[in-house]
Amino acid sequence: MSAFSLDIVYDNKSCGKGSFESGHGLSSLIQKEGKKILFDTGEDGRTLKNLKKILKGVREIDALVFSHFHDDHTGGALPILEEIKVNRIFIPYCFPSEFKDKIKKTGTPVIETGRIPVEIFQEINITPLYRKLKKPAEQVLMINTAGGLLVLCGCAHAGVVKIIRKIKKETDEKIRFVAGGFHFYCLPSFIIKRQIKLLEKESVESFFPCHCTGEKGTKIFKKKIQEKTNVIRAGDRLEF
Repeated sequence: MSAFSLDIVYDNKSCGKGSFESGHGLSSLIQKEGKKILFDTGEDGRTLKNLKKILKGVREIDALVFSHFHDDHTGGALPILEEIKVNRIFIPYCFPSEFKDKIKKTGTPVIETGRIPVEIFQEINITPLYRKLKKPAEQVLMINTAGGLLVLCGCAHAGVVKIIRKIKKETDEKIRFVAGGFHFYCLPSFIIKRQIKLLEKESVESFFPCHCTGEKGTKIFKKKIQEKTNVIRAGDRLEF
């Protein structure tokens, strides 16, 4: 398996280095074997500003993947597409037609996903859509590493435990790392603790919570499984 990096382009908080802007939303950048894949676009044009700090002089990105249809994950798309060439956009088929039409008008090739797993590049795949009652359908990015998968979530609306278990069942692969928003911010503490206890049983090596995991959720994560928890913010880079 080849090495790759994960940059947090936009998040609720900044890492405090390099003057990265922050706000409610999430955007991540995968760089692997020369390919650049943007996962979600944050809430507005600040994502583009941060992206330019990470990729100085950027003119082209190989792929953009949307996890789910919420403004804090899609709102920065048009400012990016106005300035940067994106070779392909992977968008869940269930996104509103109005939004898909706006994206298509930029001239960028659009591939609708969500029904089956999709390989976007070697060792980088998108899951089918995962659903939970009254929650938005959401797809997840998977990257192969030497010791198992890195699973990158937007908000894990379907439940991070459920997502991990479904990926294990569908791929028969070990999950080594899980990063992104885990949507704990709106849950009472006892449910967060219960979820983390279940996560401990899944043999994941490290968790990288951010965004909608929330301050309370992150603190409980660090308290319960400190040795496995690494908080990430806008401007942080992980190398695998």
